[in-house]
Amino acid sequence: MKRITKYVCLILSAVVTVLLFGTDTKAYAAQNQEMNLYGIYVNSNEKGDSVLLESKGHYLLMDLGMSSHMPAICQELDRLGVTNIDLYLSHLHVDHVGGSRQDWLYGLKYLYDYGIQIDTLYLPDPVVAPESAGYAQKYEALCNFMDQYMGGRNSMVYLQKGTCFRIGDVMANVIGPDLDFVNSIHPSTYNGKVSEGDIGTEYGDRVPNTYYENNCSLITKFTCGDVSYLTTGDMLRDEADSLVKTLGYELHADIYKMAHHGTATGNTSMLLNYVDPIYSFAQNAGNAYIDAQTGEWRFESSCKVTRATSMPYYIASEKKTIIYHVKNGSIELYKGNTIPTAKKLTGWVGVYGADGTNRQKDFYYIDEDGMPLTGIQEIGNRTYFFNEGGRMGYGNYDKFGNYDPWVVYKNGKKRYFMWSETGNLAYMKTGFSKVRGVLYYFNSEGIKLEGDEDFSLRDIGAYTYGVEPDGEIVTDELRNYENQNYYFQSNGRMAQQQFVELDEGTAYFGVYGTQVFDKMVTRGGKTYYLDESGYMAQDCFLEMNGKEYHFDDDGVMACRKFVRRAGKTYYYGKYGTKVTDQFITLAGKEYYLDEQGVLMRNTMFDVGNSTYYVDANGVLATQKKVKYRGHIYYFGKYSTMVRNKKVRIQGAAYYFGPDGQMYTDMKTTIGKKVYQIDSEGKMKIVK
Repeated sequence: MKRITKYVCLILSAVVTVLLFGTDTKAYAAQNQEMNLYGIYVNSNEKGDSVLLESKGHYLLMDLGMSSHMPAICQELDRLGVTNIDLYLSHLHVDHVGGSRQDWLYGLKYLYDYGIQIDTLYLPDPVVAPESAGYAQKYEALCNFMDQYMGGRNSMVYLQKGTCFRIGDVMANVIGPDLDFVNSIHPSTYNGKVSEGDIGTEYGDRVPNTYYENNCSLITKFTCGDVSYLTTGDMLRDEADSLVKTLGYELHADIYKMAHHGTATGNTSMLLNYVDPIYSFAQNAGNAYIDAQTGEWRFESSCKVTRATSMPYYIASEKKTIIYHVKNGSIELYKGNTIPTAKKLTGWVGVYGADGTNRQKDFYYIDEDGMPLTGIQEIGNRTYFFNEGGRMGYGNYDKFGNYDPWVVYKNGKKRYFMWSETGNLAYMKTGFSKVRGVLYYFNSEGIKLEGDEDFSLRDIGAYTYGVEPDGEIVTDELRNYENQNYYFQSNGRMAQQQFVELDEGTAYFGVYGTQVFDKMVTRGGKTYYLDESGYMAQDCFLEMNGKEYHFDDDGVMACRKFVRRAGKTYYYGKYGTKVTDQFITLAGKEYYLDEQGVLMRNTMFDVGNSTYYVDANGVLATQKKVKYRGHIYYFGKYSTMVRNKKVRIQGAAYYFGPDGQMYTDMKTTIGKKVYQIDSEGKMKIVK
């Protein structure tokens, strides 16, 4: 009767919605779908858990844990102002109905005494576990309780695969167990099983029956808009394998309550690959043991599986209720009893789930959309790696607790993780970075560059580097590769088109990075010579191809420049060659270099049929009287000595004889005129 009434109500509700909102029903629903999931901290070391689902003021309490959990559960309901609930029991074990050794119905009675009304009791249909040794008696006890304390047994809804019901905006769809599966197993299937650390036994029941009933737990997916939540009771491996086989990717859910209190027995890798949740949680108390040193529950049995694919939250370890607030397709996380008073989990979030010995917490980064970041992420100028479940990657610890920052993946690739200043966050090395004094290159994803079998050259960005087989970037070293010399600087970059100071001298490396030998190189308008050994010629005179060059202390070739050597001055021209037997003009002044290239100074000399004079600076006399060895000479417009000629200088006339000497203190006939020449050489016509 209850089943029919429930479905009729749903149909009437849908009709009313259409009448109120017309054709915009889907749009309205999509914009206003909301669900809150409370993974309740039950404040007890006993195994058991309880989850509260709320949507639009409707509450579904899923399982009641043990009797010791009831005060915490009811206090949570009280904080939320809840007086009426629907109750969902995944299976009928004592640690899911709030029972005790003395009273299996303790939890339901506690709800009644606390003033909580159960409007609807959802529980497994008897066909779900037909071979159970104790379910028939428990069904009868539940019927009697509902008749005596609640709305009667008509308020009980029996669930099996294919059953659907609604809580506010949330549609619940029972997807397991598959009846073919439950009919294929029997308590005797588990003969020989013993009570293990993560498999509790029902009080008064045999271990095989407990295994059987766990594997007959209800599997229900709750959907609110685009977000889904999957709960699996105390499902063990057999039921998990059955779900994978029959449903595959239909198992996908965004939020997943780990099976069997968070143990690994039902949370198989295969199952989680299909569920592929964003978030998972478990009430991990009682599923393993308390660490003697930390006093905390150990959680690695389930953690190893769930943290690979999702962000797990272990309630007993965190000691706080977790709230998943779902609205219009987004998920927000809160840590605390109620959303207004709880701490919103966003940005960097640390949750229990590491190895429990060397590190207690794993770290995740929740973005503004409530999603854990995955893959390679830049956060605060540092690069982090998050696995597909969002867990921040870091190095490894050995059995002695020593940290190894290197992580080597199955494909041989390596990353290096460094701890932040707080010791909580592990960021990857990227770009060029030293490890124990050795330079390596890590790409933008933190993967270390590996070399070839032998030393090789690699282009990274705009530069070339020398890489050893183990990935070491060669620095401060001259290396020979394929019969060519290369130099790698302190930053690892190959020297190209630049000089490098080496122990043997200054070397130059060309456009392709190879060392230059026996060649002129021009850089910055200056020319240098690299000798046959590959080193710069400095403070020397060199003869090459019959021509002489000079290189100063800095190795710069003299060009258009005077150079003194052994008390003599030489001049090197435009192309750096020494000038010989040649007149040169510099800055309007003329000079002469003899056959050896020596600059003539303070002397007269003949070139061809002409005589010239240079002063102490080597400058040729031009249109100028010069006193040389007691005699005065005159050098004309073209710097040649004047002979047998009268010359007017500053208005006065002078005469220079056949040897170029100026006449002084005499009377002489020049042409048809007679001149009187005074002691200064000035001429005056006398006849």
